[in-house]
Amino acid sequence: MKDAPPFTHDLPVDRPRPEKLSGLGQVAQFTVPSQVRARVEELAGRLGTTPFAVTVTALGRFMGSLNGRTDHLMQVAYANRARREEETLLACTVSSMLLRLRTEPSTPFADQVRETARAAAEALEHLMPLSVFGPRLRERGLPDVPDRLDYGFQYQSSLETDIDLPGLTVQVEDLTIPAARGEFNLGLVPAGEVYAGYLEYTTDLWNADTIDSWTGRYTALLDELVTRALTSG
Repeated sequence: MKDAPPFTHDLPVDRPRPEKLSGLGQVAQFTVPSQVRARVEELAGRLGTTPFAVTVTALGRFMGSLNGRTDHLMQVAYANRARREEETLLACTVSSMLLRLRTEPSTPFADQVRETARAAAEALEHLMPLSVFGPRLRERGLPDVPDRLDYGFQYQSSLETDIDLPGLTVQVEDLTIPAARGEFNLGLVPAGEVYAGYLEYTTDLWNADTIDSWTGRYTALLDELVTRALTSG
């Protein structure tokens, strides 16, 4: 198939990939400072998009700096509450969508953010798990298409909402366990004036110091990209 998207991240690893991942992992926590979050939201407002579109596009640019690619597929968590009557449903309804990111460094970042926003809207209109259409792609000549991606991005704005349960004091706590549901999953959570960030990763492939350096470099690149976009008009 022409113009087939990539289904692997091809990020550099610290050790050879085992035949089967053990499931062991860690979560590296980091903070995107308040001034960077403010610039992200200013740019999103100026472009008529969302902070999600800005931050996930920056992640695509960051991944490209590591693997040399300008075309990325990203598995993105989606609340799956499209109808108003589902907003108060007490249940875990999260699913995921595939988002394709084009991140050629010569293209203005603002243009890439707009394209990401359009691609996300289209993906939501045609939401279908990779496990459903993956077999069809394999039948059409893409034998390496998996049933799920082992890497992704989450922007969890819902966690900033206060939880009010009469008679109870409720607080959202971070839960980090030595396990990884995939290979590489980065998330941002609006918290006060900053973004609380986390990167869940498999320890089969990466060391903690590598991941810590990546979270710092992603934060610095995000700041650089949004600042340049804001000052370039």
